[in-house]
Amino acid sequence: LSHLRFPQGVRADSGVRAGDQISPFNDPMIAKLITHAPDRTQAIAALRQGLAETVIAGTVTNLGFLWRLLGEGAFAEGRMDTGLIDRAGAALSDAPAPEVEDWALATLAAMGLPREGADGWHIWVPLVQTVRLRCGAVAADLRVSQTVPGSFEVSVGEEAVTLSAVATSGHDWQADCDGRRLRAALCRDGETVTLLRGGATHRFERPDPLLRGSEAEVPSDRIVAPMPGLVRRLSVAPGQEVTAGDVLLVLEAMKMEHSLRAPRDGTVGAVRVAEGSQVAQGDMLVALEDADA
Repeated sequence: LSHLRFPQGVRADSGVRAGDQISPFNDPMIAKLITHAPDRTQAIAALRQGLAETVIAGTVTNLGFLWRLLGEGAFAEGRMDTGLIDRAGAALSDAPAPEVEDWALATLAAMGLPREGADGWHIWVPLVQTVRLRCGAVAADLRVSQTVPGSFEVSVGEEAVTLSAVATSGHDWQADCDGRRLRAALCRDGETVTLLRGGATHRFERPDPLLRGSEAEVPSDRIVAPMPGLVRRLSVAPGQEVTAGDVLLVLEAMKMEHSLRAPRDGTVGAVRVAEGSQVAQGDMLVALEDADA
């Protein structure tokens, strides 16, 4: 746990602190968050806000899943049963992809901006810098220019946003983005930036440009463990043909089963685990053969 912070107004029962390691050999629960209010609707609203303001970085959590569950209509109305999660499906299980604003904020954090003295002055035209970030299997080159202190234009592909009045206080960031006010928590650890905004958590990595094409960048056809866990079921073997979306293995973690799927059509090149194996976050589990082979 590189960063751990709970908001005011929420009871947080926890036995860990920043700097501790979440062991896969014990219950991986980090904390219980508890709220109370005169009625269910207000209690849920307070708990949802508390989850959105909780800052955890350095490991994978179910913060986003819990935040989405609290917004599920059946849960809000108290109509729960053991089939609720299966019925809701992707609406609960699939984390939303980062928006262009998230990429922009993470880019500034990765660059160490805003900082005193970085006024963006450059002869004749504003200085433009390019930063490469990766979020999961998606990598992007972002272009950043600054014309006045505290104002940045960030573009990725055909999309561009302007972040102005950027202000930071510890991990808390605020910025005006094309007429909207953004608030987020950003935690930087070396070349990794964890962004928490609107109940979603995104982890961005800045590959070393001198190591591009090497192990510094994990290609999307290598399936790695997103968190510590136990390989509950292995569904493939070397040489087996798979289709994009096929379940390669099931990882049990945080009292839940997580299906890891093939990112594309291809042939399984290597399987580095067996059923019953305990794996650490970032361990390579299955690799597909080179698409050009």
